[in-house]
Parts: sequence; structure tokens; C-alpha cells
Amino acid sequence: MAHTDQKYIEALLQNDEPLIREIYQKWGPEVRNFVLKNNGTVEDAKDIFQESMAALLLKIRKEKFTLTVPLGGYLYFIYRSKWFNKLAKNKKEPVMIKELSGYKYSSDDFQWADETNLLHLRSTIFKACFEQLKEVCQKILSAKYEEGLKGIQVMEKYNIPTLGAVGKRMFDCREQLRRIIIKHPQFDELHLKRGKWK
Repeated sequence: MAHTDQKYIEALLQNDEPLIREIYQKWGPEVRNFVLKNNGTVEDAKDIFQESMAALLLKIRKEKFTLTVPLGGYLYFIYRSKWFNKLAKNKKEPVMIKELSGYKYSSDDFQWADETNLLHLRSTIFKACFEQLKEVCQKILSAKYEEGLKGIQVMEKYNIPTLGAVGKRMFDCREQLRRIIIKHPQFDELHLKRGKWK
């Protein structure tokens, strides 16, 4: 069931300026306080908020998105993650994030946003990258992993001369997909090792 804050998602899709301005007015100060509390500047806060809004907009434009938690909690996950990643890249020692004492959303909301957003992100990126493969690779990988066909069935279906050739094509196609995925601009947000992205 959609949360009442779904109106803000619709506003972003429809470019509803009054409601979009309301998003900035309601949650902009929260982002500013969080970043300042965690060794950032006002300019950093502006950048992180813009990046977070861009990430949200990209997500809702790519897929049908229903907000089931408060938008503030959802945004909190996004900007917290982005700022943590930025701090981690700039420091060698472990980074400790100071949470906002006035955070008004439950830990259940945050945990849901954390897990669900990551799954959605992985699914969205995988789908986008998969569609960049040549059609033959899409068909072969789909036959193996979606249809569950065995090597000999793939060989017969696509007139591949030998089982060895099937194995080689599978390997080559997976490697192509892996290279596309690790080059994706949001790959680091998937929390996957570059050699183990599956």
C-alpha cells in the first residue's frame, strides 16, 4: 500500500513545482544538518542532496515505483549512503557516521529502505546492462538461466556445433555482461566485489 508521501513521487514525475519545492524545504535542512555533523560543508550538503534527488528521479523514471515508507526515511537512506561512500573514499581509516538525533522515522523504515533499495538497484542495473549485450548473448544466457535449458538443449536450439562451443559462448557472454556491470556508474552502490558481482 502506498504511503501518503507517494504524492511527492508523482510530483517529481509530473514536474509539479510547488510540491517539489516542498521536498527541498522539508528535507533540505535535514540533509544539511547531517552532512555538517559528519565533517562536511554546506556545499557538500547541497551536492549530496542534489545527487540524492537525481538518484531518486532516475529510479522512479525507470520503473513503476510505489513508496511504502515516509519519503524522509527513504531519502535518509540515499543521502546517508552517498555521504558515507564519499567519506570512505577520502579516508583510509574506518568512517563512523553520526546519526541525526532528530531523525523521526523508525529503524524498521530505515532497514526496509536499505534492503529493498539495494535489491531494486541491483535488479535495475542488471536489467539495463543485460540489454546492452548482443542479441545472441541475451538469448543464450536467457536459455540457460531463465528457461533452465541444459547445454545440449542450448546447442540444439541455437544450432551451435558442439557442447564445447556452447560452454565457450556462455563464458564469453557472462564475461561481457560482467564488464558492462562493473563499468556502470552506480556499480559501487551495489556493495559487490568487482570479481564477484553475481
